[in-house]
Amino acid sequence: LTSVVIPDNVTSIGNYAFSSCKKLTDVVLPDSVTSIEVNAFYECPNLKVSEYEYGKYVGNESNPYVALIDLTDRTLESYNIHSDTKVIQDEIFYTCSNLASIIIPNGVTRVGKGLFYYCENLVSVTIPNGVTSIGENAFGNCTSLTEIDIPDSVTSIERAAFVACSNLVNVTIPDAVTNIGEFAFFRCTSLTKIVIPDKITVIDGYAFGYCTSLIEVVIPSSVTMIGYDAFVSCSSLVSVIIPEGITEIRSNAFKDCSSLVEIFIPTSLTSIGQFAISGCPSLTNIYYTGSKEQWKEIHIQTYNYSLYSANFHYNYFTAE
Repeated sequence: LTSVVIPDNVTSIGNYAFSSCKKLTDVVLPDSVTSIEVNAFYECPNLKVSEYEYGKYVGNESNPYVALIDLTDRTLESYNIHSDTKVIQDEIFYTCSNLASIIIPNGVTRVGKGLFYYCENLVSVTIPNGVTSIGENAFGNCTSLTEIDIPDSVTSIERAAFVACSNLVNVTIPDAVTNIGEFAFFRCTSLTKIVIPDKITVIDGYAFGYCTSLIEVVIPSSVTMIGYDAFVSCSSLVSVIIPEGITEIRSNAFKDCSSLVEIFIPTSLTSIGQFAISGCPSLTNIYYTGSKEQWKEIHIQTYNYSLYSANFHYNYFTAE
């Protein structure tokens, strides 16, 4: 294989798609491509590329910089991606431990899988409005990142997107987001407040687990299920209001929330999983919108020890 012309209707090129094509010299890549997965052009030593600063690009006659597919220097401290770039190959900055700042150009619509994973000195990222997805592990272990501006165009924050960003203090999740994946903010130990947008229907497993500085979380009425370990070991969380509409709290959801003093539970709730509310020694008051008889109808699995030591307030909205 010496040359490839990828047609205009192609939007994604998968993992290792052209890997080890030793004689491949020419690739024509259309502007339609929005995703290039890991090592798509790995070990293609004869591939003709356009170079710009520290990057290698492939594209087409009218735009030779459609896709950034490789770096010539992995010790770089900052990088401005070419302004005509539409797609950045997944994991391309993976373990660039000196990288401190980067600007993503306006044409890019996806921050891909593992793009900045283990970029431990990254402190400044400019994500353009137009990006719709932040991929799996995109900013995982970016331990110097203190804040990030997620544009309003983003609709999906994928699995472990910000996992272990231990110094991330401020993050605003845009209203358009419909998906926050498992482990999305797991071990973001400096986060103090999270407002979940009202298009989210499920808080996935471990999404905010071990966010040990988290004091406040706002859960919208659109949510119907709180996943397993969603807020496990959020040891600074003091109060939780579970809105009407939620039917299920899965196992370990609020386990070991040692500062939790009060929790508000709606009549829509039908199931509480094992250990969902346990290891919460400060839990003093549970406010339930229904009657004592309605509470008895909830399927409460075993080991929810903290429920039994708290004071129950039934029909609490009428008491107020």
